[in-house]
Amino acid sequence: MKLRHLASIAAIATLVPAATAHAAPFASRSPQPEAPAAGATVQALPSFTWKAVKGADQYEFQLAGDRRFGSIVLGTGRGKGSFRTRNTAATVDKTIPDGRYYWRVRAISAGGRAGKWATARAVTKAWSAAPQLTEPADGATVSWPSDSLVLNWKPVGHATTYFVSIATDPGLSNLVVGDASKPVETQGTVYALKTTLAPGTYYWAITPLDAQGHRGTRSRTASFKWSWPSRSAWLAKDDNQPGLAEVFDPRLSWAPVAGAARYQVEVSTAQSFATGSVVCCTELTTGTSLSPARLLANNTGSGVSLDPEQFGYWWRMRAIDADGNAGEWNYGPAFDQTYPAQISGLHLRDNLGDTPADADPATPVVDTSAPAIVWQQVPGASSYEVHVVPYDQATATSPLRCNWSSTSNDTWDVLTASTGWTPLGSPVNHRPTGLLTGLSVAGDGVHQAKDGTAYCARVRARRDRDATGREVYSDWTPIAGGTGPAFRFVAPAAPSGSTLTTADGDDLEPGFAEQRRWMPLFTWKRVDGARGYFVVVARDKDFTKVIDLAFTNVPAYAPRRNTAPWTYPDETTSYFWAVVPTELANGDFSSQLVDNAVRRFVKSSPPPEPISPAGGQVVAQQPTFHWSPTLGARSYTLQVAQDPSFGEPIATITTASTAYTSSATFPADTGLYWRVRANDELGTGLNWSRVESFNRTLPVPSPDPGNPTSGSVIAQMHWSPVAGAVSYDVHVDQPDGTKKDFTVRSTSFTPTEHYGVGIWRWKVRANFPTIGSQTVPGGYSPALGFLRHMDPPAGVKAIRTSSRLLVTWNPDPAAKRYRVEVADNDSFDKPIEWVTTDNTAWAPDLTRPGYHGGGRMYWRVAMVDSGRNVGAYATGSFALPRTPGITAAGTLRKGRRGTFTVTVRTAARKALRKAKVTISGAGVPRVTKRTGTKGTATFRLRPRRKGSVAIRVQARGYRTTTVKLPVR
Repeated sequence: MKLRHLASIAAIATLVPAATAHAAPFASRSPQPEAPAAGATVQALPSFTWKAVKGADQYEFQLAGDRRFGSIVLGTGRGKGSFRTRNTAATVDKTIPDGRYYWRVRAISAGGRAGKWATARAVTKAWSAAPQLTEPADGATVSWPSDSLVLNWKPVGHATTYFVSIATDPGLSNLVVGDASKPVETQGTVYALKTTLAPGTYYWAITPLDAQGHRGTRSRTASFKWSWPSRSAWLAKDDNQPGLAEVFDPRLSWAPVAGAARYQVEVSTAQSFATGSVVCCTELTTGTSLSPARLLANNTGSGVSLDPEQFGYWWRMRAIDADGNAGEWNYGPAFDQTYPAQISGLHLRDNLGDTPADADPATPVVDTSAPAIVWQQVPGASSYEVHVVPYDQATATSPLRCNWSSTSNDTWDVLTASTGWTPLGSPVNHRPTGLLTGLSVAGDGVHQAKDGTAYCARVRARRDRDATGREVYSDWTPIAGGTGPAFRFVAPAAPSGSTLTTADGDDLEPGFAEQRRWMPLFTWKRVDGARGYFVVVARDKDFTKVIDLAFTNVPAYAPRRNTAPWTYPDETTSYFWAVVPTELANGDFSSQLVDNAVRRFVKSSPPPEPISPAGGQVVAQQPTFHWSPTLGARSYTLQVAQDPSFGEPIATITTASTAYTSSATFPADTGLYWRVRANDELGTGLNWSRVESFNRTLPVPSPDPGNPTSGSVIAQMHWSPVAGAVSYDVHVDQPDGTKKDFTVRSTSFTPTEHYGVGIWRWKVRANFPTIGSQTVPGGYSPALGFLRHMDPPAGVKAIRTSSRLLVTWNPDPAAKRYRVEVADNDSFDKPIEWVTTDNTAWAPDLTRPGYHGGGRMYWRVAMVDSGRNVGAYATGSFALPRTPGITAAGTLRKGRRGTFTVTVRTAARKALRKAKVTISGAGVPRVTKRTGTKGTATFRLRPRRKGSVAIRVQARGYRTTTVKLPVR
């Protein structure tokens, strides 16, 4: 029993498949290759097949880059370039570079003996299939932004991604998208340009890449023309203040250009716009109008000719896209720029408000001891230049004339913000007694009027500085036409008393509590005994907050600080003023301030009047703020805020014009408020205007109703362009709950990578420029859905023969790789084998234990995307021959007759009837029997030599299996 038991164990231990017990001739056997044919050229690595070898238990397959197989590709192991398999088909799991390769195979017996290598075959992998470009047609014109640049091409088999090359030259060396080290790569066969281009001709091509990044054959090079129709429908010049000829603030406007993010405006003194002739404007604007923030200097042409060469200014505009590419210049109507030729109301008066009478009726010269030259405020003027010169007497060589070039001590050339001029005195170092202030005393120093001398006077208005930094003036307006004197100064009579007598206060100007809209002219009655006067102006009646201190020898004072323009700030409370007479003309022996001589007045300038936008107006484009001019304003300050108290303004702009078009984008869909105030010569802000409101709306893109709603590959999403937008945000809600945001310049969007399945929802909004480099987004469009699905691979074929199992399928552009699984049940809960392959064929090596039992096997194959998501499976099944269970009980000895029993069972350990059992070897004649109902067959044999006998079992539906029983 002990020997029988050991024999049975030995028999079970040697239970391995074999085709024959005769191994001697096996070493000379070699497989016969079938496919691919010798010297074949293929697009991708195929499956390699050969004919079965009798007696082979396994096969060894090798793929190398040389004939001697010293460069096995990808290494060794399953799916590599060298491995063992029980299949007569072999596949490699990864893609390899183009080149000439060699493959061979040999059989391996159950006992581990190797057969002869088959003659090596060469195969050339040449991935020559190039993408076929479909859109745009070669040489087509892309009219942006009505057309987006969307490149389309047909998919190439075995390509998983593509390089997109767009360049300015046919050789594609000057790329405008990506660069040579990092080209644009996309999974799909459609690509929407995310940026804009400068007008011109461009060239493009597509290069495919396989799963391992090997480049395939590049497509042909096609061209397209990028065109931006950037002509504006109209350009116009408007006056901000129609009817006010004195003030010409040009407002340059134009029709919006589709695709423009900003506009560049130039104003030139030359029609050619030559270098150095452009005087405006350095900043780009996002609106469709512009009022120069700096004044334009007087510059006129003939004034009558329609010839544009006769005009003073020329202007042009061009659109700039979001990437800084400029469109064509659009030329607006030429215009003149002038400032008032006359000062209105210019005349001479005295301290009592009267025009002095002529001393000599025969001489048209007005005598006065208190000259005051006054005029009306000029629209647009912030200050005035006053020029007073002697009227020279006639000589033998020259007639009477106004000596405008005089530089004598009795000339004045001063700037003043007042609308009047009076001569000042020279106080030396004297000050009013008891006045506590560090303010210097205003005076004319050495410039003093001479008794009996006639003087000419002229005035011109002065605006802000122009773009070159020069002040803008009007023409001179002289008194008496500039040919005769304005007045003759007559020194006042000597005082009649020895003490100062205060003048009647009722005759002081400005009067008690009077409200003045602009700088006052101070006048009072002459004080008997006085040769000079200090004029003091303060914010309080105690004169501790003095704002002005001047000295004059005449009973009138037009405020000025030497030669500099100067103003009093607007106040809601009173200013207080008083006159301090002095006994001497140089200010010495001054009196104390006298309480009953103090007067007060209110200075409150009328603010600008807001015109538009107003009353909560809804503004869809960039708002243009417009207001009426304020007399005496040098510039204006505009504020915009989200609260009517202007606690935190979102914009503060200073301009010399009475209009402003914002170059920034204000918050949308919310109430906004604005106000404006004039600034005087000192830059001091005057009274604010009333607050006006408006509501800024930003347009929302409209998605194309033809956008796809489902698909397995990357698709194009398109929407309408939005005027003024510099970019677009695409927001995507993904099926797994995560979100992604993309920013593009184009009105079409294609992701360069797209993976996962389910329903995506996407929406788009436009971004608009604001202060600095920031942007303000508009509202999102309604969300749209896109269902991405991954269908089973197409063209799946399963090849099953007695020695071969091979599954093939067609390449799919949605796949990065493919997943193949084999299981012994159709639930695939415990796969026998699974593999991920780059190629489109798979042959299992059948060496895993799960295959040994044979029977019905199930397989499936699916696409895998770049996110490792697995799509739908294509499925099938095949039957493998089962391996019978064989046991042998008994003992065999050389030269002795012995009995032993062979039992054949199924995998479920049931008796296998009618199995054919053949005994051979060890000098025993070949004997064949069939198993009975118990699955057994009994043999009585006498071996003639030691070794082993081979027990070969054959049964229908089962693999022919041989085991060995030792002979002692």
